[in-house]
Amino acid sequence: SDDKENADIWKRFYPQSYLVSRFVTDSHKGVHNLNKNELSVSKDQLNVDMLIDFFVLAKCQLIFSTVKDSRYAQEARRLSPFVGRILS
Repeated sequence: SDDKENADIWKRFYPQSYLVSRFVTDSHKGVHNLNKNELSVSKDQLNVDMLIDFFVLAKCQLIFSTVKDSRYAQEARRLSPFVGRILS
């Protein structure tokens, strides 16, 4: 997650979890909705990190989402069986 509040809630229930993203915000908007003045890194770096996070998520055995219609989680689930072939 890029939302600190969601990450903190998750860590409370699953303390052994790792937070992969380095760009967590308190804004409740997610880093994809911030303008460049609100960011400490470039949008290019955020895009690279988003792709890394997406493929890490797609490699997970279980993918949880707090939003039922999260396109990000749906696509990661759909791509999951093919990630090894894509990244090789």
